[in-house]
Amino acid sequence: MKKFKLVGVFAMVMILVSCAALQSIGITVKPYSDMTPKEKMIFLYKSYNKQYEDYKIQVAKPNLTENEKIILRGRKDALTKIYPLIQSADLALVEAKPFDPANEKLIIDYLRQLGTKLQ
Repeated sequence: MKKFKLVGVFAMVMILVSCAALQSIGITVKPYSDMTPKEKMIFLYKSYNKQYEDYKIQVAKPNLTENEKIILRGRKDALTKIYPLIQSADLALVEAKPFDPANEKLIIDYLRQLGTKLQ
Protein backbone atom coordinates (compact mmCIF):
# COMPACT_ATOMS: atom_id res chain seq x y z
CA MET A 1 0.00 0.00 0.00
CA LYS A 2 2.86 2.32 0.80
CA LYS A 3 4.35 1.74 -2.68
CA PHE A 4 1.08 2.78 -4.36
CA LYS A 5 1.01 6.04 -2.40
CA LEU A 6 4.63 6.70 -3.30
CA VAL A 7 3.96 6.02 -7.00
CA GLY A 8 0.89 8.28 -6.89
CA VAL A 9 2.82 11.14 -5.31
CA PHE A 10 5.64 10.67 -7.83
CA ALA A 11 3.17 10.75 -10.73
CA MET A 12 1.54 13.95 -9.43
CA VAL A 13 4.94 15.65 -9.06
CA MET A 14 5.93 14.63 -12.60
CA ILE A 15 2.68 16.02 -14.02
CA LEU A 16 3.22 19.36 -12.28
CA VAL A 17 6.85 19.54 -13.42
CA SER A 18 5.95 18.72 -17.03
CA CYS A 19 3.23 21.39 -17.14
CA ALA A 20 5.65 23.98 -15.79
CA ALA A 21 8.32 22.89 -18.29
CA LEU A 22 5.91 23.16 -21.23
CA GLN A 23 4.88 26.67 -20.26
CA SER A 24 8.50 27.76 -19.75
CA ILE A 25 9.41 26.83 -23.35
CA GLY A 26 6.40 28.63 -24.76
CA ILE A 27 3.94 25.79 -25.23
CA THR A 28 0.71 27.06 -23.81
CA VAL A 29 -2.31 25.14 -22.74
CA LYS A 30 -4.38 28.33 -22.76
CA PRO A 31 -7.27 28.38 -25.23
CA TYR A 32 -6.77 30.71 -28.19
CA SER A 33 -9.76 32.83 -27.22
CA ASP A 34 -8.20 33.55 -23.80
CA MET A 35 -4.82 34.66 -25.19
CA THR A 36 -3.64 38.25 -25.19
CA PRO A 37 -2.94 39.81 -28.61
CA LYS A 38 0.80 39.27 -28.11
CA GLU A 39 0.30 35.62 -27.18
CA LYS A 40 -1.93 35.20 -30.24
CA MET A 41 0.80 36.57 -32.52
CA ILE A 42 3.40 34.28 -30.98
CA PHE A 43 1.04 31.34 -31.42
CA LEU A 44 0.24 32.28 -35.03
CA TYR A 45 3.88 32.65 -36.04
CA LYS A 46 4.88 29.42 -34.29
CA SER A 47 2.01 27.54 -35.91
CA TYR A 48 2.84 28.95 -39.34
CA ASN A 49 6.55 28.17 -38.98
CA LYS A 50 5.81 24.61 -37.87
CA GLN A 51 3.48 24.02 -40.80
CA TYR A 52 6.00 25.55 -43.21
CA GLU A 53 8.82 23.35 -41.90
CA ASP A 54 6.60 20.27 -42.23
CA TYR A 55 5.75 21.33 -45.79
CA LYS A 56 9.43 21.73 -46.72
CA ILE A 57 10.21 18.26 -45.37
CA GLN A 58 7.36 16.66 -47.28
CA VAL A 59 8.21 18.42 -50.55
CA ALA A 60 11.80 17.18 -50.38
CA LYS A 61 10.71 13.54 -50.37
CA PRO A 62 11.52 11.69 -53.58
CA ASN A 63 8.91 9.71 -55.52
CA LEU A 64 5.82 11.61 -54.42
CA THR A 65 2.56 10.18 -55.69
CA GLU A 66 0.14 12.36 -57.62
CA ASN A 67 -2.24 12.50 -54.60
CA GLU A 68 0.59 13.65 -52.36
CA LYS A 69 1.51 16.35 -54.88
CA ILE A 70 -2.09 17.58 -54.94
CA ILE A 71 -2.16 17.74 -51.14
CA LEU A 72 1.16 19.59 -51.05
CA ARG A 73 -0.08 22.10 -53.63
CA GLY A 74 -3.07 22.77 -51.40
CA ARG A 75 -0.81 23.25 -48.39
CA LYS A 76 1.40 25.62 -50.37
CA ASP A 77 -1.65 27.60 -51.43
CA ALA A 78 -2.86 27.87 -47.82
CA LEU A 79 0.61 28.83 -46.56
CA THR A 80 0.89 31.47 -49.28
CA LYS A 81 -2.49 32.97 -48.40
CA ILE A 82 -2.09 32.90 -44.62
CA TYR A 83 1.29 34.64 -44.33
CA PRO A 84 0.16 38.15 -45.42
CA LEU A 85 -2.81 37.84 -43.06
CA ILE A 86 -0.50 37.04 -40.14
CA GLN A 87 1.72 39.97 -41.10
CA SER A 88 -1.25 42.33 -41.16
CA ALA A 89 -2.32 41.11 -37.72
CA ASP A 90 1.25 41.65 -36.51
CA LEU A 91 1.24 45.17 -37.93
CA ALA A 92 -2.04 45.88 -36.13
CA LEU A 93 -0.44 44.69 -32.89
CA VAL A 94 2.61 46.91 -33.41
CA GLU A 95 0.39 49.90 -34.14
CA ALA A 96 -1.75 49.07 -31.07
CA LYS A 97 -4.85 48.54 -33.18
CA PRO A 98 -7.31 45.70 -32.59
CA PHE A 99 -7.18 42.63 -34.82
CA ASP A 100 -9.62 42.64 -37.67
CA PRO A 101 -12.04 39.84 -36.69
CA ALA A 102 -12.55 38.81 -40.34
CA ASN A 103 -8.79 38.41 -40.90
CA GLU A 104 -8.40 36.57 -37.62
CA LYS A 105 -11.16 34.15 -38.63
CA LEU A 106 -9.45 33.59 -42.01
CA ILE A 107 -6.13 32.90 -40.28
CA ILE A 108 -7.75 30.42 -37.91
CA ASP A 109 -9.56 28.71 -40.78
CA TYR A 110 -6.33 28.35 -42.77
CA LEU A 111 -4.47 27.02 -39.72
CA ARG A 112 -7.20 24.45 -39.16
CA GLN A 113 -7.02 23.53 -42.84
CA LEU A 114 -3.29 22.95 -42.40
CA GLY A 115 -3.91 20.71 -39.40
CA THR A 116 -3.14 23.02 -36.49
CA LYS A 117 -5.20 22.17 -33.42
CA LEU A 118 -6.85 25.20 -31.90
CA GLN A 119 -8.72 25.06 -28.62
